Amino acid sequence: MSISPGTMTVGILAIVAGLVGAYTVRTALLAEQVVEVAPTVMIVPLAATDLPAGRTLSLGDISLIEITAEEQERRELPMTLVMAEPQQIIGRTLETATKRGEPFLTTSMYLEGTGPDISKKLKPGFRAFTLEIPKVLAGNVVDGTVIDVILRTDAREASETELAIPETTLTLVQGVEVLNVENPKSVTASAATDTRYINNLAPPKRNPVITLAVTLEQANALRAVEGRGELSLVARAADDSQVVVSGDTPVTLESLLGITADTTTFVTEAYRGGSRDQNTFRGNFRASQPSRAADRDVATAVSTGGKTIKSDTRQETAN
Repeated sequence: MSISPGTMTVGILAIVAGLVGAYTVRTALLAEQVVEVAPTVMIVPLAATDLPAGRTLSLGDISLIEITAEEQERRELPMTLVMAEPQQIIGRTLETATKRGEPFLTTSMYLEGTGPDISKKLKPGFRAFTLEIPKVLAGNVVDGTVIDVILRTDAREASETELAIPETTLTLVQGVEVLNVENPKSVTASAATDTRYINNLAPPKRNPVITLAVTLEQANALRAVEGRGELSLVARAADDSQVVVSGDTPVTLESLLGITADTTTFVTEAYRGGSRDQNTFRGNFRASQPSRAADRDVATAVSTGGKTIKSDTRQETAN
């Protein structure tokens, strides 16, 4: 059986078409696919508002913004100086002012643990006095706030070497300026290298450290009451220079409620054998330790208001 030239031609064309199709499919499969690469993004802390020099930074001063590599180049950010983590920034003090939207640079901060020279803020005749006061007692004072310092003393009983001190409240100093407020740096549980968190312990609580501009006499008064009671700060108007004389008058809960102490004093004397015991009472409490003196009489005497009442309880003793 012979194959006609027409059939042969059709077969050759079919084979060629198949080879062309296979080559086309192979070329499409091996063609390099173009993959779109997303731009590199970095999260950078920026100033949330205009921040003055000398400010101790907190979390509210920081905004976290995503910035691409192109944006970094456009802004000409010195990435080797940019502080990239909020933990590096919080609690640090600005040496130079930072405008809103600017990054925090290592060169714009005071070294950690340092700050501005407080003595440059002092007027002649004043001293810088530092207090550590709980936030609830310090209030929301900031640099430049004018305050009064209120003292509430701890009650103390009398002893052979010290006088009794009641629980009393009084204004210790008035009209002093706050030079600096250092709030404790926030610490997060993400600090995995901190052994306090590794051992599931809470971090130690720190109180704000407040520096006041005071006179030498006020500094001595503040130091004299240290550890003797509780101090609290009361803000006042910046232009209020009035000194309230009545503020220096001690106030007690008894005086506010109109309660007066029983000041009646009486003395008892007890005679036993060859000795005598004497006790002094004020109100319902004994005001002195019993004193003993030799005496042959056995009697009890009570002295009150300058009069003596004696009850004779003599007993016979064996010769």
